Amino acid sequence: MKIDGYLKPAQKGKRVINPIIDWEEADVWEFIRSRGFEYCKLYDEGFKRIGCIGCPMADKQRITEFERYPRYLANYKRAIAKFIPKYLERSIAKGKTPQFRTAEEMYEWWIYGNKPQSDENQLTFEEFYEDEDEWEDEFD
Repeated sequence: MKIDGYLKPAQKGKRVINPIIDWEEADVWEFIRSRGFEYCKLYDEGFKRIGCIGCPMADKQRITEFERYPRYLANYKRAIAKFIPKYLERSIAKGKTPQFRTAEEMYEWWIYGNKPQSDENQLTFEEFYEDEDEWEDEFD
């Protein structure tokens, strides 16, 4: 286990130190346990990521999180339902076949991967964000 760290070049008179940049997960846990540090007990329950319920980076952990915190699931489904009409409108206006027609279809794909993605139909980041100001107002 390296404790000496990694130094980045100074930026604007600051030096950034990343002492655990080269550590594996086991190194982090060895350090925590060897010093008796307190940590969130959700890790003991099998959680790999905490801090963002339903995080897309959490993979199948989202299912467990939504079972545990159903209000968050309801909020995500409401947000998807608000998103779908504009998504359909933009897809059709661009001559693309929408991958999802309903909020439930999109949710099922997001959680379980039940809907295959097709490059032909997938919106680019530019296409997705071009109407950002317009659709942001809908979520405020």
